[in-house]
Amino acid sequence: MAADTEGATGTGGAKFGEVSRLKGIVFEYVSLAASWVGIVALGVLLAYVAYDAFDLGTASTEWYALYGTVFGLPTVGLVAYLVRNRAGGRVAVGMSTVLLAGVVGGMAVLVLFVVLDPATWFVYVLTAGIPTAAVAAVGFGYGVDPRWQARTMLLPVAGGGLLLGAAATGGTGPAAAVELGVELLVPGVAVAAFAYAGARREAFGRVGAYAVGAVFLGALAGFGLLGAGGVFGLALPSPPVVYAAAVGAALLGVVGYVLAGDEPAESLAGVLVPGLLAASGVAGRAIAPPIAEVLAGPVGAAASAVGSLDPGIWTVYFLTLVVPGSLVAGLVARRLELVDPESEDWLAVPVTVIAAALAGSAAVAYGTGPVADLWPWFFGIVTADIYLVYLLTLLTPAALFYARGLARDRTRPETVGLAAPLVVVLAAVVAGTTAKVLGVPGPESWVDWQFVTSAASRFPERAGLYVSLIGSIFIVVLVAVFTFPLGVGAAIYLEEYAPESGWGGRLTRVIQVNVSNLAGVPSVVYGLLGLGLFVNLVNIQFGTVLAASLTLSLLILPSAASSSRGRCPAS
Repeated sequence: MAADTEGATGTGGAKFGEVSRLKGIVFEYVSLAASWVGIVALGVLLAYVAYDAFDLGTASTEWYALYGTVFGLPTVGLVAYLVRNRAGGRVAVGMSTVLLAGVVGGMAVLVLFVVLDPATWFVYVLTAGIPTAAVAAVGFGYGVDPRWQARTMLLPVAGGGLLLGAAATGGTGPAAAVELGVELLVPGVAVAAFAYAGARREAFGRVGAYAVGAVFLGALAGFGLLGAGGVFGLALPSPPVVYAAAVGAALLGVVGYVLAGDEPAESLAGVLVPGLLAASGVAGRAIAPPIAEVLAGPVGAAASAVGSLDPGIWTVYFLTLVVPGSLVAGLVARRLELVDPESEDWLAVPVTVIAAALAGSAAVAYGTGPVADLWPWFFGIVTADIYLVYLLTLLTPAALFYARGLARDRTRPETVGLAAPLVVVLAAVVAGTTAKVLGVPGPESWVDWQFVTSAASRFPERAGLYVSLIGSIFIVVLVAVFTFPLGVGAAIYLEEYAPESGWGGRLTRVIQVNVSNLAGVPSVVYGLLGLGLFVNLVNIQFGTVLAASLTLSLLILPSAASSSRGRCPAS
């Protein structure tokens, strides 16, 4: 038996280890082969879709020969060179990323102004954007703490500006705007005061935050009890009594946590925070009507003056996008040390951008006629206002990227990567122009701007992807807005600030386990939850972007919190 044991742990153990390593190697190569099969299959599928969409089978042999010679050979040669010159390849990839991001960013801005009228945008910039930026600049110049500057100055100015803009655009009346502003300002001041006190007394701040959360959970519990009573026919007290009992029980739980935990006794004052916040809300609603009566006249006159402005689209883009964007470009150039940081040379960047905006707009408006026949899909669509958008999102970032690359050392090998995207684009332009001039018949693609800019239709020749594209963009943006602060904030709290001992530690571990479990729940469950919660309960209309965004946010919130916890320094 001893010999057998030695064999098992000696020679036999080595053989077992070799077999285990063999299985691991086989599994590794099988997984690699499966990945490559999937990648190749996806590439073939995308190539087939592109071939069908652009109908490449209708192109002539001369067209393929022309594009293969003028576009294909230079591109293949450039890619082969960049594969060998790894540093230049990385620069080329970075430059291509900047260009692609600029194109997509310009499309996003144009989509935004399709949904939001440019005149409305101009009004809100005048009433909220410029005053908020001015207050921030003054506070920064006088050295005000950015945190308290944001809480005490920027938020009221921005909020008041948004309400004035709503009155100017007809979204609400002057009296209603002032009344709503006062109703929000009073509890906002109370929240700012609580934040200040909580920062000075951390125990008070923690207990106050727990009490606010307990009131919210108690209200949900009361709603659930009333719903269950209606379903099962339970005899329950009136709704106010049920809500009061549920909220009171939740607050008693917070009191018990403070008494049984390590929190100091004076932190019990935090239990009063929800009541004080509620009282501030009631006070705001009480004093809002008389204040609105006094200020309705001046606010209405200001709103009428601002609302009567009706600038053109080009003027709106120039004043609200190009001018501030040029200043940001100058500051970026100063930060990257493309100009002397100690001098005022950075002002040359905004002047250059503004000059390019004026000259380019004139060239697009009056100088594209001779070349419009060669490139109708481009020069027939690009107007002066579209040029301003892409000057801000594409041309200016690309110029800064090029300037940064050239400022390092023009003789370095990787500098060649800066020219790679331009070479590819220039080759495509030369090939297309040559084909147009020589009359070489190309593919008769059914993918055109009408397909992208048209809504769904029961007639195939009129159908398009416009509504789907716009909806997808807005859903992605709203999901990012909802998910990032909640998911990352929850991860940071659980990893850095949540208690690790006592009842609080037990609750933290329960929350962590449930977050991990929720990340594995099938998506159909979240779909049904969103249907019941946001559509049936909150009464958001079925099929709206908001309902879809909230449901998708519920789906990815646990995954976002779990993955963000893995990025925290304490992990």
